[in-house]
Amino acid sequence: MPERAAPPTTIAPELATLSKDPPTGDEWAHEVKLDGYRILVRIDGSDVSLLTRNGHDWTTKMPSLAAAAKKLKTTNAIVDGELVALGPDGRSNFQLLQQTLGSDEAAAIYYAFDLLFLEGADLRALPFLTRRTRSATAKRRSRWRAR
Repeated sequence: MPERAAPPTTIAPELATLSKDPPTGDEWAHEVKLDGYRILVRIDGSDVSLLTRNGHDWTTKMPSLAAAAKKLKTTNAIVDGELVALGPDGRSNFQLLQQTLGSDEAAAIYYAFDLLFLEGADLRALPFLTRRTRSATAKRRSRWRAR
């Protein structure tokens, strides 16, 4: 069981590593590349912060996402994900996201893909696929659909 810890105020997200060939084997997960803003959702009691990968607080820029995060049934957590806007073809569109944040941030979609802390437990030392399973369980428990 991971050691109990308070969630840090800032954290560096895991970033993709450029590789000539994709890895193979069951221990690897492959994901669609999204073109948006990397956002860490930090929940500590009733406080929610939305942090960019460089540690900038964007909570006031995305009140709909902050409100949705407050509905999660957790005392504290850090969720790693990507904020995107989808074009008519269903693909993430960075230019559309920039326009959306300037006028209608509620149209942006947050794709949560990693759970770094949950209920005081630092999960970063656990294998990614274990964290992903916990993330899916936490989302089902909270019925979190931020849109």
